[in-house]
Amino acid sequence: MDTICSKGRVDPFTATWQPSIPLFTACSARGRPTYKYGGPVRQRHEKTRMDVNPSGQNEERRSRRRKSHISRSPEANDFGKMSGISDPYLGQNGKVGPAELLEEKPVAEVPEEPLQKHEFTFRVPRDYKQPNGDRHILHVVVIREKKAAKGSKQRLSDFQPLPSFCYLCGGPGSPQEEDRHRVLTKHAVGNGFQMLLVDYRGTGGSEKLDLARLANGSDDEKMRAFQQARPGNIVRDYEAVRLYLAQKARKANVDDRLILMGQSYGGWIALLYAQRYPRSLRGIMLTGGMPPITASPVKVYEKLFESVAKDNETFYNDASIRSGNKEDPRTLVLRVAKAILARPGRNPRGNNLSLATFASLGRRLGQPGGAAQVSGTPSAACAVDSKNTVFDIVDTHTFNKRIIYAFEHETQCYVSKKGDRSLWSAKQVRDRSKHYKWVSAKSAAELDELAMEGEFFLLGETFMPEHAEDYADLRNLGGVAFAEKLAARGQTEDMWDVPLLKANLKHMDVFSVTFPTDMYVNADLAEDATKQLGNAVKSITLHPSVGLRHNAIRADPDKLLLIFKDLGCTYFSKTVR
Repeated sequence: MDTICSKGRVDPFTATWQPSIPLFTACSARGRPTYKYGGPVRQRHEKTRMDVNPSGQNEERRSRRRKSHISRSPEANDFGKMSGISDPYLGQNGKVGPAELLEEKPVAEVPEEPLQKHEFTFRVPRDYKQPNGDRHILHVVVIREKKAAKGSKQRLSDFQPLPSFCYLCGGPGSPQEEDRHRVLTKHAVGNGFQMLLVDYRGTGGSEKLDLARLANGSDDEKMRAFQQARPGNIVRDYEAVRLYLAQKARKANVDDRLILMGQSYGGWIALLYAQRYPRSLRGIMLTGGMPPITASPVKVYEKLFESVAKDNETFYNDASIRSGNKEDPRTLVLRVAKAILARPGRNPRGNNLSLATFASLGRRLGQPGGAAQVSGTPSAACAVDSKNTVFDIVDTHTFNKRIIYAFEHETQCYVSKKGDRSLWSAKQVRDRSKHYKWVSAKSAAELDELAMEGEFFLLGETFMPEHAEDYADLRNLGGVAFAEKLAARGQTEDMWDVPLLKANLKHMDVFSVTFPTDMYVNADLAEDATKQLGNAVKSITLHPSVGLRHNAIRADPDKLLLIFKDLGCTYFSKTVR
């Protein structure tokens, strides 16, 4: 099959799909397709109009297909302008094939909704450079309009294929949680799509990291497990699942390209997908998900700490958000910090509460009403109660459940070049500020001295050396020492090729919503990235008065989808008015 590139011929109907028995193969610009039929040989009769030659008649057929309500692919002219597949990890001759189906559960009802769920287990290469090597297990869910009778044992293949809308959750290291996005799912299904949810590697129902085995394994084995769960492989996993679904969609003349909605880290995955496999995508929606594509890790954290500082100032100075708690936040934080130092040691689950982990409670400040939540947290009372209770209350990062999120956050999100590394960039920025000296204090007297210099600022979304020793599962894998070894290995793949990405995005619909007070994805850096991508992205940075923040897709999805509609997004035109 022809390789699609910026030069040379291209057949739009074979550009993105190569089933085991192809319906037809690539052909020259002057010749007809060579049809391949998997059944008995049969004679095809030509029907040639007197005023149209065979070549022109063939083009007429293609034109009619492109005008159908659900088109198979972008127009041929668009394909000719696309740069095509660009996966530097696989190289020029590498490719991704359809995922291997291991199990498909019978159709299931979605409780209290007119929807049905199809659940799959797939197998894909652990390393796509070795397609016949070890395999990795993926968990996939497809949600559609309810058509199956109650108690039916039907499979997805028993129903008419539909185009797929794919939600990419934040992370890294987070699973897809279908129950958290019911409103979005209903909008997708109500507009003729099926919702596609794929658990990222190491999360949810997909194959998780075997912590017990890794804890006893070599450092190389442990590092390889984390490296294989990075965005490059996540994109290839999605492409493998798409190719599996495409096998039937193509036969039914249904568009097999995906529409992606990337929330936060999901936006990283969406744009990397567009850069590497542009012919596989119909459009992209980013919600707080525009990555800082050329900013260094330190630059990113400098901007993020600026946002966190503003939320801390609100927490300390806005008396209206204290949820009935009359205690001054300065006194509250100082009192809890002293209580933590007075009761050192690990709780029965093996977790330790350091001042840095307590400071991570500030991650909640980035949510709507977050300052009120933090002010109302009964941390002070619990600090003299059960150690388990205290740790659970301030554990906003849940690193024991999201190991990848801990060890990989800086590398996966902010290191763009193969071989480059980020070693405690967040800590470097933290330690420059007088407002964070308190997290390294060793005594109550030292805390009292530091309190005279200013407020004790809480941390945002960061991974610190103290976390690597505080969380039992992180410590069992090697704690700080392992985190530093993994970071020293650096990025395993080049991430962003801005000219290529910019060129590819011109041939699909791309919409981006940025939140001005976002403490997780900085608005200034998001705007800089959008400018680099040119007018290919239809974007808006909301005014603070709109009231939406980073979690808008969960907090107020209807309002967010209206904003996308105003940008020109028509995917939900039937239900969003």
